[in-house]
Amino acid sequence: MSEMLPVDRMHMRHEAAEDEAADGDRPLPAWTIHAAAIGIGLVLGAALYGWGRYSGVISMDWVGLLCG
Repeated sequence: MSEMLPVDRMHMRHEAAEDEAADGDRPLPAWTIHAAAIGIGLVLGAALYGWGRYSGVISMDWVGLLCG
């Protein structure tokens, strides 16, 4: 039975890390979730505002009252 040298073990770990990174399993940056949440919030806010204006739920009186 041959013994593995520490250099061989390090080489094997390095190859395994390269294989994992090549699969595209890298974690997303932390700001990605925040950017997605802000984008979804803006789209929903604009849609709800447009629906409210269309249905008459939001009138310019309410907008003036809320926005000062």
